[in-house]
Amino acid sequence: MPATVVIELVGYREWTESIGDDREWVIQSTQSQISKALHSIVKDWEGAALPLRYDYEIVILPYWTDLRKFGKELLSELEGVVPTPVRLKYCCGPIPDSLDSCAEGMPGGCGADEVAVAHADINFFTEMTTYKGFYGAYVTALKLVANTASMLVSDAIVQYLGGDNLAAITSTHKLGKVLDVILSFEGVKVGVGISTSPRKAFEAAARSLREIREGGRKERVRITRV
Repeated sequence: MPATVVIELVGYREWTESIGDDREWVIQSTQSQISKALHSIVKDWEGAALPLRYDYEIVILPYWTDLRKFGKELLSELEGVVPTPVRLKYCCGPIPDSLDSCAEGMPGGCGADEVAVAHADINFFTEMTTYKGFYGAYVTALKLVANTASMLVSDAIVQYLGGDNLAAITSTHKLGKVLDVILSFEGVKVGVGISTSPRKAFEAAARSLREIREGGRKERVRITRV
């Protein structure tokens, strides 16, 4: 089972309210710094970082991760970057079920298990941008993300990746339902990566999606296990 670390920025709302009304540029620039620091750390642990609400971020790590050591390094690297105190919660188990059991105490050893990443995008999105305009195409992508997230709220963590890209991170036993939902949307293709390393699962998913595209989009889904 993968290890999950939930990062909570304690007092985030109070911080945003303390910096005045001309604050949005401060919030967004701060968030970009946090995101850069977080991804830079997590990649070296073969993990994947998911920003979600910004005041809550999720890190998915391989089952063999020394969580105590990771947490110590994470807090050290984020010091001076985050504007609030940080609270870490840890858990082991299938994604997303395990999120309900995350706690500040260290879990026992995480059992070996794989992470499945379904990376989806919209066919001919560049052409769509031409006839719908860049904003119209963007709204189409957001609808796909919102609908997918709503339909898979109990089955996957859905993350918008920019452009027309989304990722649904799940466990292998829920992958079938995840694919059924994503493929129910017309004109969408999915590359799937499966690995005990979340970073490698993302890489394999991107490779699968690229191979579908290079093959002339004759497939709607391709799965790569590494």
